[in-house]
Amino acid sequence: TIDPYNPELDKSDPDQGYQRLPGWPRIKRFGNWLAGTGQEVKPLMPTALLLSFRDHQVPVAQDGTITLTPDRLLRIVDGQHRVQAYNYAIHEKGKEELKYAEVPVIILNGVSKLDEMEQFRTVNQEAKSVPTQLVNMLLATRAEAFGEEAIVEKDRWKIIANDASEALNANPDSPFHKLVVMPNESVPKAKEIRENPLLAQERLVKMTSLQVSLKPLIFPYGNSLFDVHYFDRSWTMEKKSSTLMAVLESYWGAIKELLPECFDEPRDYVLLKTPGIFSMHSLLPEVLKDLVRIQAPIMDYQGEFESRLRGLPALAPEFWLADGGHASAFGSMKGFRLLGDELCSEYQEHKPRD
Repeated sequence: TIDPYNPELDKSDPDQGYQRLPGWPRIKRFGNWLAGTGQEVKPLMPTALLLSFRDHQVPVAQDGTITLTPDRLLRIVDGQHRVQAYNYAIHEKGKEELKYAEVPVIILNGVSKLDEMEQFRTVNQEAKSVPTQLVNMLLATRAEAFGEEAIVEKDRWKIIANDASEALNANPDSPFHKLVVMPNESVPKAKEIRENPLLAQERLVKMTSLQVSLKPLIFPYGNSLFDVHYFDRSWTMEKKSSTLMAVLESYWGAIKELLPECFDEPRDYVLLKTPGIFSMHSLLPEVLKDLVRIQAPIMDYQGEFESRLRGLPALAPEFWLADGGHASAFGSMKGFRLLGDELCSEYQEHKPRD
């Protein structure tokens, strides 16, 4: 049983609860995932349910088992959406086998309703979400182990972006070598850089920003710019990510040739920070459409990028200065889109007429 909060009752009323009402979109989303899980991937509850045997001690037999009776049911403190998702998958989606699924639980023994409320608050308020870049890394690991089909289609672009970002950071010849802040890494502090000046050219680009900035290139999955012009439908995600990486290396290699100052002292400019990453990746599709039209081979892309970007007002180091540069004034996602639109307009005005 659960104890939902009732707005018509006073908070001191003994029948007043503390939980939110069930959210059916969440229940259906998880229930559909349970129902759609393939045979090779056994559905597991992501976290334990937190249950309570309120005001009574749990009756534990000598063999360690617990027998519940109708007059002494366990209360759900945290996990009502997961429980109802199982019910939805079993009764609405017909997945009878889930009746026998093993579900981990933690039981609070002999606590009061106030104790339950405090545990509910702690679980839902104090818990910290896992960083996005680590979640994407876990998705990529899952895809490698179980195949592309184990990942819902709307998330597959994240794996391609993750693998390309990881490779860009690892490749010594990449313009992004050691510049990406990987999961469980942090941006070096000023004191650390003073003690080790080499850190000034490391760990600057947040992996999440890099991955999200690539979404317009590879989403929607199966019908993106790269799907239409570069990827073959039979390709693995690994091959798709390596092709994306090759294009990005050429693109940023050209930018490095045109703006070496921004790579020599990257922390003095915003080119390799969020404003630059998002806006330059907004510009990339515009240039790629021209390269696809003239059927330029990927091996020639860096030279093509250089010739087409050279002379753009934005391809000047002062444009990207962190202190007073035009690009530094754009500090939100809306601003990054505006900056990207500005770069695209500049390109259309200055690009060569093939």
